[in-house]
Amino acid sequence: MMAEFTKDAEGQYRSVSMLSVAAVAVGLFSGLSVVSFAFWFLPIVGTGISLFALAELNRPFSNKIGRVAAILGLALSIGFGAQAVSHSVVSLHYARKRAEASARAWIGAVRENRLSDAKSMSGQAALPMTNAPGEDAPVEKFAVMPAVAALMQCAPQGEIVVYDEGGSDGPPVTRMVRVEIACGTDSAIPKTELRIGLERRTEGAFDRWMIIGHELLTPVR
Repeated sequence: MMAEFTKDAEGQYRSVSMLSVAAVAVGLFSGLSVVSFAFWFLPIVGTGISLFALAELNRPFSNKIGRVAAILGLALSIGFGAQAVSHSVVSLHYARKRAEASARAWIGAVRENRLSDAKSMSGQAALPMTNAPGEDAPVEKFAVMPAVAALMQCAPQGEIVVYDEGGSDGPPVTRMVRVEIACGTDSAIPKTELRIGLERRTEGAFDRWMIIGHELLTPVR
């Protein structure tokens, strides 16, 4: 590949640094890192290429141009990289809060004996098995699932503490939470502990977190 040449202010021909050109190109593509975690490597690569380009241009007797392009590429890579990190942090915080709120809503529905509402918040994997695919599981079968049955024995006013246990950025986006539930106002009563899996599902313009699994860790005594 032949290098490109241009004239400087004194009329001398100087070659354009290919590293500077690459720095701008990678810097522009670094914008993809804001869209997906899979492209987070681009700002890192772009920053490295930009620094190499500046080092090349700063060498004594260097006859190449492209300092502005190298600096632009560096700015783009750092800017998009910082934006990707901040976007990821905000998205993670939002996902944790939404998953926790959905888990609390499901637990509340079960403890208040609103089992139809709890079922509507649950995905197929969190419902009892049926005889035929797509068949609606009866509320009676849902009520005897271990986690559901344990929750129904807890007083509705007991305190709920939710701990985030991580998840996946997907697709699909999922979270796992561990829940400690006080089954009454008396601290001597053992707590019920559950693990609940949730999945974010998009319905039109809205996101909805569904319960996709529940496991009873510490039964009511």
